Amino acid sequence: MIKNIIMPKVSEVMEVGTVITWLKKEGDWVNKGEPILEIEVEKAVMELESEKEGYLRKILVKEGETVPVGTILAYISDTLEEEIEEKKVEEIKEKEEIEIRKIPLTSMRRTIAERLSKSKQIIPHFYVFVDVDMTELVDVKSKQNFEVKVSFDDFIIKATALALRDFPFINSRFKENEIEILSEINVGFAVSLGDEGLMVPVIKSADKKNLKEIARERKSLIEKAREGKLSLEEISNGSITVNNVGIFGVSSILAIINPPEVAILTTGTIQEKPVVLNGEIKIRKMMEMTLSADHRVIDGAYGARFLMKVKELLERPELLID
Repeated sequence: MIKNIIMPKVSEVMEVGTVITWLKKEGDWVNKGEPILEIEVEKAVMELESEKEGYLRKILVKEGETVPVGTILAYISDTLEEEIEEKKVEEIKEKEEIEIRKIPLTSMRRTIAERLSKSKQIIPHFYVFVDVDMTELVDVKSKQNFEVKVSFDDFIIKATALALRDFPFINSRFKENEIEILSEINVGFAVSLGDEGLMVPVIKSADKKNLKEIARERKSLIEKAREGKLSLEEISNGSITVNNVGIFGVSSILAIINPPEVAILTTGTIQEKPVVLNGEIKIRKMMEMTLSADHRVIDGAYGARFLMKVKELLERPELLID
């Protein structure tokens, strides 16, 4: 029977270890509890004792190599029968090559990685949080008699678009020596494509469209995104991105800004919570909302006022219905 010698985790923070010296060579008999090699962990050298007995059949990690915790360092076998044991070693190798799956990045995932890594490195992010009382909006939505079924996303997109009218610096681009204010209010919304990643289709002139128009366009763009049929124009020139993670049961996230935009608005799941109203505890339907903003363009007070405007509109849904 072939048994594994692995790189152990000897401390809470240990992630890798280095093989310093093998105290046994291939073919040597090893007793249980006998030191078999020296490893360096966090600048300290220690002896690793064998937890099993047998012949040191094959060394896989050479002296001087650094490997992650859990890596198989060597095989120990009960016998030295060449033909039988070599076959078993190969079978174990094949099994190992199967938990380790190397999946090449798709072009979409590569683009996401490049853009958001750059965003986090270059853009000084700050975050503003607020709780939104969605009780009235939930009630309005449940009684809706629109021709097109309107979702929470549509209300959030509409509220964000209207709020941008009063906060033009969020509807902008940061350039080297200036800030460019955009002439249109275009709201992007994140669409999950599962393991592939996500797309951000954009609803153009969202502040000038009613809920029915936003709902119809949003559904059409989602279908195109999932079919891979979005045009470049349909994913370009966004003013801000809205990301509703509530559909996954998540309360909130600290989202990374989608450049060249200067902010991203995230909303969480709607939950019943006790709230004090007029000195009494009431159960209300609450939602957490977070703004991630670019501190080069927006300061904390400006971002907070914008977020409070979106909150006001969502808490007064009659202002969003026309």
